[in-house]
Amino acid sequence: MKTESLAGLTDEQLAKRYQLTGESACFDELATRYWPRVVAYCRRVVPGAEAEEMAQETFLRALAKFDQYRGDSFKAWLFSLARTVCLNRVAKADWHSSVPMDKAMTSTDGEKARLMEDAVRRMREALERLPETQRICIKLFDLDGYNYEETARLSGYSLGSVKSHLQNGRRMLRKLLEDGGGH
Repeated sequence: MKTESLAGLTDEQLAKRYQLTGESACFDELATRYWPRVVAYCRRVVPGAEAEEMAQETFLRALAKFDQYRGDSFKAWLFSLARTVCLNRVAKADWHSSVPMDKAMTSTDGEKARLMEDAVRRMREALERLPETQRICIKLFDLDGYNYEETARLSGYSLGSVKSHLQNGRRMLRKLLEDGGGH
């Protein structure tokens, strides 16, 4: 009976109710609604079971960070978490691809920190080589977590231009990193 009444609530109503009461059925309803879409989103980054692991991590982060939900679009908030999980996975894959596996496995903590610092430095250098329009959109959307509309409003570019700058910037960033990290 309780589940039927939850099914009639909007995402935002369920989220607020979960924040106020901690009623797990509210979070379960949101997870049921969004699980297939979050898995599909993660599959755009990695195939198969790993995408499901990333989706699971997204929902675990949502649980851990629910106090940060501010009542706006739940869908946008959830997918910004999924985007962060995916970006972290891509960054981790890039780090592993730039370090031989046997070296990564036997590195000391200091060496791992140095290797990570080097990966971050290469990413920053590559970002600096992007055209300003692409760099601004990537920073706002991918790094700061704004959605398309917010990125357009903050950057002053049209929605179509933001999407184009993001697509072209990501492509160029990948190429720069593959070609030596922005040097």
